[in-house]
Amino acid sequence: MSVSTVRNAEGRRARLINLAAAAALVFAVQLLRGPASSFLYDGVQYWGGPLALLGDEGVSEVAVLNIRGVLTPLVYLVPAAASLVIGSGSAGLLVLVWNALLAAGVCVLLLPRLASRVAPGHEITRTWISAVLGAVLLSGFAPYPLLDVWSLAFAITALLLLTARPEWWTALLAGLAAAVAVDLRPSYLLPLALALIVLFIARPRSILWTGAGAVIGVLPQVLYNAITTGSWSPAPHATAFLVKVQSAQATYAIRYDTVLEAARHPQQWYCSPSYAALGAADDPPTSPFAVAGSLMSHLPDSIRFALEKIGATLRWSLTTPFEPSPTPQISAMALLVVLVVAAGAAGLIWAVINSVGLGRFAAAALLSMGVGVMGTVVLSTPETRFALPLAMIGIVGVLTVIPHSVRRVRRVRGSDVTVAAAGVALAALLLWAGLSGVAHPMPPGPMATPADCIELAGSAGSS
Repeated sequence: MSVSTVRNAEGRRARLINLAAAAALVFAVQLLRGPASSFLYDGVQYWGGPLALLGDEGVSEVAVLNIRGVLTPLVYLVPAAASLVIGSGSAGLLVLVWNALLAAGVCVLLLPRLASRVAPGHEITRTWISAVLGAVLLSGFAPYPLLDVWSLAFAITALLLLTARPEWWTALLAGLAAAVAVDLRPSYLLPLALALIVLFIARPRSILWTGAGAVIGVLPQVLYNAITTGSWSPAPHATAFLVKVQSAQATYAIRYDTVLEAARHPQQWYCSPSYAALGAADDPPTSPFAVAGSLMSHLPDSIRFALEKIGATLRWSLTTPFEPSPTPQISAMALLVVLVVAAGAAGLIWAVINSVGLGRFAAAALLSMGVGVMGTVVLSTPETRFALPLAMIGIVGVLTVIPHSVRRVRRVRGSDVTVAAAGVALAALLLWAGLSGVAHPMPPGPMATPADCIELAGSAGSS
């Protein structure tokens, strides 16, 4: 056996050991959260759906499929089936383990591999950085049967497939994965559309096969609608009503939280009294396009409002995706999220400037996806979990600046300093915007009208 063969075998062994150890770390951090004692709100529906599929209940009603994608009851089908065998008391632990396995896969396999499509670098170092950052940022989602991390995994898979070796079947699977991500979380529609457009510029021949895969992915929803409502729509049939409600609130609401405190109402809204007053005479928008038109008509004030919405979604806590009662302090988790997003954006901008070929397009696609996420936040009534894709894109951006070896440090150029300064400025801007965005919490309960928000300014001034 040659020396090179032995070295290659040792390298593969070291790689597998590090992958396994990093995955174990992510898995353990998720388990440290402990299982949820009970599932509440959206989690009840996401858990009830698969149980209804396995039982005698009507899945349409239990899973609320009039506003949720038809594929949503399938995500937790495996742990739901296991709970029927072990006992209903095992549900919390089974969901925690199921989500912990997914988090390990996302942090150790998907994110580092996506970074490698942007720029080459030291794989083991990237894997451990991704594992540490991802384990912390995803851990709050682990105890609950939510779909945010699952839809993220399908979205990342779509990008990985489109940046792999160009084959018809990879493009087909990419379209399928993208469609599944949107079915699970419709908020991925705009981010993925922008990212795919950029990648299609690099690989135009993949458009048809990707489109075919997307059609296959949408087909279950279309067939379900045709059978249950007689409509051939690719979206749940009550989507239009939901969009109308969210659009009407999107021009004055900054953020919405679900608070897990037994002693208070679970709904917590934040709004902008000044911007609500500015648009008080306007007709309530009924679609994201109308929200965009409203924002354009109120420039430049709407720029601050949009920044506040984006910054507020990054103010995570240790309990995200659920949030504590309003507090003016910036938590350590919020600081970490902002730094990861800002540093990652700087890293991807650096990659667009310095990468070549498909790597440049991959970096641009990730930046475009981030722009799409921010657009979705601004045009809707967002929760902190809407920022999950931004946090994960940020991790990928951080990984792209890790070189093959620290010994090969090249001379710092002016563009490097500029990009680094831009990252620092972005972090400061996001911190300020987040602090300003949550400065006006509404009283616990449902959001009513812009007038309720405008009253906050008067009450604050009189107190």
